[in-house]
Amino acid sequence: FGYRTLVISGGVAANALLRNRLAEKIEARGGVFHYPGLHLCTDNAVMIAWVGWRRLLAGERHGLDLTGQPNLPLPGLIKWEQH
Repeated sequence: FGYRTLVISGGVAANALLRNRLAEKIEARGGVFHYPGLHLCTDNAVMIAWVGWRRLLAGERHGLDLTGQPNLPLPGLIKWEQH
């Protein structure tokens, strides 16, 4: 694609083997690889739980047949408060 820089974050960035392999491959091709310190490599479980809680408070209910949506966009899922 012609990109020279890769940035990873979140829980996946905590995987040392993945970080090392990506760094080797990208740097061998003259690219730059960035990732945060391990203390910042957390997953987004709190964010997802917060959205679920807000939807529950808004009266949304789903049965046990609810399926996962791994690429669900957050905009529009909840009504954001104005501060």
